[in-house]
Amino acid sequence: MLLMIIIFLLLIIVALLLMILRYRRRIAEMEYPYEMEERLLELLGKFKHVASIKLEMLERKIEELRKLVKEANDVYASLAVIITDATKFKNELERAENEVEEVVEEGNAEKMVDSGGKDETHEEEIGEETVEKKIMRLNEEGLSDTEIARELGIGVSEVKLVIDLFKRRGGK
Repeated sequence: MLLMIIIFLLLIIVALLLMILRYRRRIAEMEYPYEMEERLLELLGKFKHVASIKLEMLERKIEELRKLVKEANDVYASLAVIITDATKFKNELERAENEVEEVVEEGNAEKMVDSGGKDETHEEEIGEETVEKKIMRLNEEGLSDTEIARELGIGVSEVKLVIDLFKRRGGK
């Protein structure tokens, strides 16, 4: 009977050991999902942090682009105004050029009548050379518009205007 009690106790101990092993296995299996869940939460936190940094960088870049677009629009508007002013100025110059040509032609006709057909201007009679004639002479000598302007102390645009006027009039 004692032997049976010992065997029965041994069986109970073995059964308890098996139950403890199964319980440990279940606990180990249960910890794995918790560890996995914790790891996933950690990774999601890191992703959220990186994503927020990237979004902030994108927002700064978008703001920079908005500023650049605004500056470009401002420059475009300024250039449009300058082009409009330049076109008006060009038209005014062309009108003035036509008026000057008419006055010069009328003056030349009057001088030819006064001088008996001689095509000499008052400046030539005095012996002085006009700025226009100096420009044309220097141009014929091969100087550039910039060099002529520097030589005579006038603007390059004035040199170009005089040369263009004389070329249109037939090189007079």
